[in-house]
Amino acid sequence: MDVGLLSVLLGMVGCDPQRIAELEEGVATEADVRARFGEPEKIWEAADLAGNPFPGVAAQAGARTLEYNRQPEGQVNYMITIGPDGRMSALRQVLTPQNFALVLPGMPMEQVRKMGCSA
Repeated sequence: MDVGLLSVLLGMVGCDPQRIAELEEGVATEADVRARFGEPEKIWEAADLAGNPFPGVAAQAGARTLEYNRQPEGQVNYMITIGPDGRMSALRQVLTPQNFALVLPGMPMEQVRKMGCSA
């Protein structure tokens, strides 16, 4: 990999703590999140999570969860939930030992990703 490209990628991931510090739950809007993190890799609507065994806030009618996957360059995957009121209700880094312990052999990848929305 080109050293310049590697520096840019590491710099982008290194900025995440700064971006997170600028967002306050219950105050920041989806526009604020997108201004700091850009376009999400995936947007999970509340209806997408209906079958999730741990639905939480992300499954409230009108809620949306924005997924910011920092793979493979990074070691984090952020799920940022925007509540029905349009404000950020949760920001989570979901690649944790607790979440990995919930993954069972043979689970479809989509189901594993959905679990992260409610972690």
